[in-house]
Amino acid sequence: MGKGEIKGEFSIGLDVGTASVGWCVTRNFENENAQIEAAGVWMFKEPVTDKERTPKNENRRAARLMRRTTRRRAERRRDLRLMMKENGFLESDISNGNLAADPLGHYNLDPWSLRVKGLTEKLEPHELAAVILHIGKRRGFKSNSKNDRGDNETGKMLGAMKDFQGKFGGGKTYAQAVLENAETIFINGKEQKRYRNCDGAYTFTPFRDDLMQELEKILAKQAEFYPDKITSDFKEKVINRILYQKPMQDPVVLLGNCTFLAKEKRCAQAAPSFELFRFLSKAAHLKAVTPDGEIRPLTEAEMLECEALFWKKKKVTYKDIEKKLGLEITGVSEDVRKQDITSPRNGAGDKTHILKEIIPEIFAAQPSPSKLLDDIAFIMT
Repeated sequence: MGKGEIKGEFSIGLDVGTASVGWCVTRNFENENAQIEAAGVWMFKEPVTDKERTPKNENRRAARLMRRTTRRRAERRRDLRLMMKENGFLESDISNGNLAADPLGHYNLDPWSLRVKGLTEKLEPHELAAVILHIGKRRGFKSNSKNDRGDNETGKMLGAMKDFQGKFGGGKTYAQAVLENAETIFINGKEQKRYRNCDGAYTFTPFRDDLMQELEKILAKQAEFYPDKITSDFKEKVINRILYQKPMQDPVVLLGNCTFLAKEKRCAQAAPSFELFRFLSKAAHLKAVTPDGEIRPLTEAEMLECEALFWKKKKVTYKDIEKKLGLEITGVSEDVRKQDITSPRNGAGDKTHILKEIIPEIFAAQPSPSKLLDDIAFIMT
């Protein structure tokens, strides 16, 4: 046998980490005569930045998301400008008819004052266009994520936003509150008002619903002066374009096929059939000690008794199996013996028993496992 060669049947195990890969080659892995033929570790540079020690792909992802946000904002403003031109609120010869023309810069307008003025007074066509484009540029915060809470950065932002939201009660709009609470700053010796956030501050971050309520009030008032232009159809188109978000991709499209049934999609991790499969896979590798000292795998009848435990208990420990079968499970330390056989933290049937608590009638009426229960678990997760 040449240097570095291992002949015959053997097993190899890999421990893949972020900066190393450990490996071990063993022979006779399935019995007591197992022996290590070779082992080692391959180390490489961890893929993090030198200074912040953050993953390199995190910076690339942040830059990509910023480019996407900038592109979509530009597309939204372009569509709104086109709508303003088609309805006569912008002259077609602004900057030689360029769709990228910004009425705020072209006419040197103050959008915040115009947003307040538009609530009670008539706005010139180009002023109304500037107000709509200003609201459409930064359309406010909205998220459906359950993670946007607690002590993280988004949680701090939401707290500051809700505090500021209390300052425009009594019928006030967001723009009115901003004008009343704007901070005075000095740039190159000149006094200016700050209407946006600085680094680490979130006071002037609006909720999207607040901006939409303000826009609806402005359009309702301006419809009195432009009844032929600001129709119900026009209002709906403007608001829908500002609110538009790309639909979420169907997760079924991204779901891979099953390893064992190539034509079937993978089962959801919360599905009862998957949790049962995972549990029985672990149970099938257990070794029991018979009263006469024989060490053997569990029999088919004993596996069925283990399955009955799974449907009965959310967490099934090694001790539970020993008590059920009246046999000792070998190769398990006393500390591990008290743990669930599939997970040190969660139970083998964790999601299955949650489903059982939510829909007990449906659960009781179905065979175990059931495709209907799997489908329900897939939809819920």
